Amino acid sequence: MWTGNDDDHDALCSILDERRVSGAVGATGSSPFTPAEARSRAGRIRRVLIVVFVLNIAVAAAKLGYGLWTSSVAMTADGLQSFLDGMASIVGLAGIAVAARPPDEQHHFGHQRYETLASMVIAMMMAVSVI
Repeated sequence: MWTGNDDDHDALCSILDERRVSGAVGATGSSPFTPAEARSRAGRIRRVLIVVFVLNIAVAAAKLGYGLWTSSVAMTADGLQSFLDGMASIVGLAGIAVAARPPDEQHHFGHQRYETLASMVIAMMMAVSVI
């Protein structure tokens, strides 16, 4: 059920209608983004994930190094957790790379669902890291 006001709903519907008419969105509403917007979005996400990956690996190296140097099990475990966070960034980068591909013969509406699949893999990695 729509909980916003009618003006917001009407504005959103008119934007989606304009995109459908312009061909930016298929009849089934397969993508809310034009191809140029999708590439720009993927590029911004990619940059953020690369920065996060580098920072996570740096933090992981510092924590692991200090944990091993001081024989601190807690700090070493935290370093391993930071390393797994870095690996989650790699999965995210792979998911964005696949999701940004244009539609083809086997994926008529594009590859956006691979982004969701990558999110699920990251969630599983997080669940495993807690154990």
